[in-house]
Amino acid sequence: RAYTYTLLCKDPLLLLKCHLCVWKCNGLRRIVLSVLRRLLDANDYITLDEAPTDDIGYQLLAARNALVTRCLILAGSSNFQFDSDGINKNEVPTRCPMTISLIRSMISSHRGVVAML
Repeated sequence: RAYTYTLLCKDPLLLLKCHLCVWKCNGLRRIVLSVLRRLLDANDYITLDEAPTDDIGYQLLAARNALVTRCLILAGSSNFQFDSDGINKNEVPTRCPMTISLIRSMISSHRGVVAML
């Protein structure tokens, strides 16, 4: 299914529906994270503009950032192999500086994200 840029700006969480193998490949993961960062920034302005009050807008953004942070932590720390063998115990978790940087920026940009985690 194809999504338009406008739709992705309004709902950047759609980008997290990408195939799981994207998170295993360094180059693809970095591309997805770069696009996700830009979509989240665009969504910040859209959410604050469309929210009835600024407080509600900031609460929505904090909840969104908590959800994205949880997904990124799971994708980066998981040692699950989604194939016929099940779990691979010898695989080390992925340490991606770009993922860590994105998580830190989302936590620092909105108060309350850590409390939601």
